[in-house]
Amino acid sequence: GVANATLTGADGAAMPFRAAQFDLVVSNLGINNFADPDAVFRESRRVLRRGGRLALTTNVEGHMAELYAVFEAVLNGRGRAGPLEALRRHVAYRGTATSIAERLGNAGFRLARAVERNLPMRFADGSALFRHYFIRLGFLDGWRNVVAGEEEREVFAALEGGLNRMAAERGELALTVPLAYVEAEAV
Repeated sequence: GVANATLTGADGAAMPFRAAQFDLVVSNLGINNFADPDAVFRESRRVLRRGGRLALTTNVEGHMAELYAVFEAVLNGRGRAGPLEALRRHVAYRGTATSIAERLGNAGFRLARAVERNLPMRFADGSALFRHYFIRLGFLDGWRNVVAGEEEREVFAALEGGLNRMAAERGELALTVPLAYVEAEAV
């Protein structure tokens, strides 16, 4: 029902728009989900006019550190190096506001503003976390990719149990979510 808006589905690294077509590109929690964020940054620069803005929010390093500490302890207890390395790669994929600004600079942007804040995500316990729609939608598949198929059930049962114990000790399961808002100008 909005006359001046069009919805287009496309790959962020290959947008179907002409160069310098837009004044603003917005990404809300998207870059952690792109296979090649640098390609998306370059493509965003291509479709922005000079002086246009890229505004993005993203989770940064330290995201859900409490969960990842329990996950690492569970994997350490199993003595398997492969899943531990996979977990470390998964956690390291998130950048910092500084590293994102550097990547944007390499794509033809100048940092205009960066704001960082820590926000809590609160759950009754680990069981509630794993049942939550947003977690199932945006995070669970990535966590499952850390563990091989036959180990998944056992690892996730132990992870849920560890998170439930943490929640029982603390009265809730509170996960720290450091977020960054980064705004950059196309140069």
